[in-house]
Amino acid sequence: MAVYRVPKLDDTNKVPAKYVPDPADIGAATAAQGAKADTAVQPGSLAPVATSGTYTDLTSKPTIPAAPADIGAQPAGDYATNTDLTSGLSSKVNSSTYTSGLATKQDAATLAATLVLNPDLLIVGTITRDANGAATSAPVVWPDGSPGTYTATTLSTDFPGAVDAYTVTYGSPVTKTYTQPAIVVS
Repeated sequence: MAVYRVPKLDDTNKVPAKYVPDPADIGAATAAQGAKADTAVQPGSLAPVATSGTYTDLTSKPTIPAAPADIGAQPAGDYATNTDLTSGLSSKVNSSTYTSGLATKQDAATLAATLVLNPDLLIVGTITRDANGAATSAPVVWPDGSPGTYTATTLSTDFPGAVDAYTVTYGSPVTKTYTQPAIVVS
């Protein structure tokens, strides 16, 4: 609560001439406070959203798309599932088109050696990964339909999530094992 000093009145009920009130006596701002107020942003200078904080008061709002297709995204449900991919790949891998042109066992061995360099071409189904995301094992299907297994044998310590060496088996029971030796980083 402010306390105001009221001067004593003289015999004529007038304020004595020598009395000059202090700004604090009447609750007035100091010169410094006035200067600060003169430079302050006034509410009328602000956009309505600055004082209300509501989104509806925002001007030049961005357009929020109603559906993924509005921005060219794939519509929900319009994509290949893991089952679709597995069955689709199985039909391709089991196709004789991969092996029909192979004239000799040497050609088949060359194809197998080429495929094992990129096991992604053989993997079907679920890939097991470690905490860093490295593929540690997965089922494979060879072009002739024979099953096998991809197994990481050395995980990279220099590049977490990468595999430095692996094997890919052929047949059930296993009749061949292809080995990718460890990659040495120097």
